[in-house]
Amino acid sequence: MVAESQRRGLPVRTTWNGLPAVTGSLSLARPAHPTLVTAVQRYHRGCTVHPERRVLCDWEHGRAEGARIIRAARPAA
Repeated sequence: MVAESQRRGLPVRTTWNGLPAVTGSLSLARPAHPTLVTAVQRYHRGCTVHPERRVLCDWEHGRAEGARIIRAARPAA
């Protein structure tokens, strides 16, 4: 995740929770592109049908959202 972010011109300041797993958190060294900020805000809003479940909803709409995620290519081992 860090290498891919840096390859895309997004210098990473620090990382926490989850790395080197498929998911994790990172802090960028400069402000993120507005589309990335919007995506994070949408994620934090969580499920629009079951708002009490926030981001942990396992409803069809949430699975459909997850299916649209474009995953970074991983180098072959």
